[in-house]
Amino acid sequence: MSIPDYRTFFRCCAAFLLAGVLAAGHAAAQQEGAPAAVPEQVQEPAPEQPQAEPNHSEMDTVIMALCHEITILKKNEEKRMAIREALVKEADATYNYFDTRVYEMSAVLYALDDQKIFTLAFYCKAATSLVKTYYAQRPDFQGQEERLDKEIGRIKKLAESLEEVNTDNLSEPSLVQRDEALYTCRTLEESLLKEKEQISYLKELFNSLGGKIDALNNESGKLFTSLFNRVFYTPSNAARYIFLKPLKTYEICMGAWETSADSKLQLPSAPETLKHYGLILLGIVLCSYCLSRLIVFLGFKKTLEKTGHYNKRHAFTNVTTILIVALVLVIASMRTPDYLLKSAASLGAEFLLLVSAILFSLVTRLPYGTINSGIRIYMPYLLLGGFFMLLRMFMAPNIIVDISMPVLFTLVSLFSLLTWVRQRHKLPRLDRFFATVSLVLTILGSGLCWAGFSFMAFLVLMTWIMLMTSILLLVGLWNLLHHYENRRKERNKQAILWFRPFVSKLMLPCLTIFLILFSIIWPAATFDMGDLIINKIFATTEIKDLLTFSWSHVITVILIAIVLNYLIFIGKNTLHEVYGEDYEVGIIPTFVTLSSLFLWGLFVFTALIIMNANYNGLLMVMGGLSMGIGFALKDTIENIISGLSL
Repeated sequence: MSIPDYRTFFRCCAAFLLAGVLAAGHAAAQQEGAPAAVPEQVQEPAPEQPQAEPNHSEMDTVIMALCHEITILKKNEEKRMAIREALVKEADATYNYFDTRVYEMSAVLYALDDQKIFTLAFYCKAATSLVKTYYAQRPDFQGQEERLDKEIGRIKKLAESLEEVNTDNLSEPSLVQRDEALYTCRTLEESLLKEKEQISYLKELFNSLGGKIDALNNESGKLFTSLFNRVFYTPSNAARYIFLKPLKTYEICMGAWETSADSKLQLPSAPETLKHYGLILLGIVLCSYCLSRLIVFLGFKKTLEKTGHYNKRHAFTNVTTILIVALVLVIASMRTPDYLLKSAASLGAEFLLLVSAILFSLVTRLPYGTINSGIRIYMPYLLLGGFFMLLRMFMAPNIIVDISMPVLFTLVSLFSLLTWVRQRHKLPRLDRFFATVSLVLTILGSGLCWAGFSFMAFLVLMTWIMLMTSILLLVGLWNLLHHYENRRKERNKQAILWFRPFVSKLMLPCLTIFLILFSIIWPAATFDMGDLIINKIFATTEIKDLLTFSWSHVITVILIAIVLNYLIFIGKNTLHEVYGEDYEVGIIPTFVTLSSLFLWGLFVFTALIIMNANYNGLLMVMGGLSMGIGFALKDTIENIISGLSL
């Protein structure tokens, strides 16, 4: 082996040794750098100590939010408690008022009989009004209990949430806040539970009061039935003693009047009180007369001169005076707290309005020379009705009515007959017809009174007087509007096409319906039975397998028919004005006919819906009628189709 080979060998060994030394040094360096990384691993748990602080802050935030919500809830509950406390006081006052009124009304109703019809009718209506007022003002305890249950449940949930909080993770201030909030919840819960107990107690009281109210309502219904039978089915025997025992009859009447002079059962009858009210009424009449003279002689002087009615100025003054007095009585009836005075004032106002309506019709329709004749014709019946109203206002017992009304009806019949013989030729045909019918009804009423049905005679006569007054008022309004239309024609030199149809086809028919209803209800209201008539109007009547309707539905259908007839008439007139002579040419008449048929068909469909029609039964009826109607309209339908095709 040569020397160069050894040199190469030694060089390789030195290189491997040096590489080993370097590797050992690098490993030692890494081992020395490893302890420097230990503090980083030891310091990692250090940030875990502040991690307990975020848990504390989150729970404090939750507690703070709950406490804030409870604070707001406490303020709201305090406001609600104040409101509920006021409602509880109001409910307590309402209970005391109705409990007292029910006791008084029951004591009066149980003590009455059918020998005092006016008093019985008055208190029966008062009892009915009391029942309606009670159910309208009865507090809603069910709703209050439901709201309290919701509020109590919410507060319980908040308290449970506060109790479930882990107090170990709470700071000291948060723990104090949590305890205060929990105490607030418990306090609110106790207060609400006490309120609920109080409301439950009031609810039980009102339930017992409701039983008394229902018993009072049933008793008033029975007395209403007794009153109705006394008026229409049970005659009185008092009239026969008028001529047989006049002195005894007078003593009985005075005794009955004195026994009924109870302050609870009639208007104040003390002389000083009656004198006071009489002076007030006289002052109202004098002031009304002065005011009406100013209105007529100054305000409408030129109008009366232009229309040629200036010579009727005194008649217009009297009508205006009566109307103003009636309006003052209406205001007084609305303002007085006394129910008896309110009833008397309203009855007087209604009667004066009736008198003013008749006088208004006479003054506007009749010439100046015949107004007095018209007043003589109608005034006896109005005086008879006024006397009966006075008996009603002072709650006269039955025996006074049964004895006085036969005599008065007989005298009015004789006087009316004499007036009719002397004055009928001076009056228009309408007034002669009304005078004749009124005379016949007065004579029949005299017979009813002598037979013992004085109340029924008055009801029949007053119903006729109201119907007559309604017709006279409509005629007077029509006459007044006719004069107004003529004046507008003279001023504008052209006809007002819309005015007369609007009055004759829309206003007057609708007013007629309402006046007829009022004419039926008002006489019954003098016996405080107006609500009974109204209930009859709204009561449903069933025609088996066809209709289920009430009279209110019938009235609604009639009013819709009146409005539809007016709209169709206005549409036809509008087409006449637009097309002129071309209206009768072409398709326009066919279009009008088909449109009218469509609208009336729609009206029939609407009427059937309003009347709650049973379509199966109606289809069976209409099926039989359709054959006959189809054959009857065969030629008409052919002509319409031919016109359309042309």
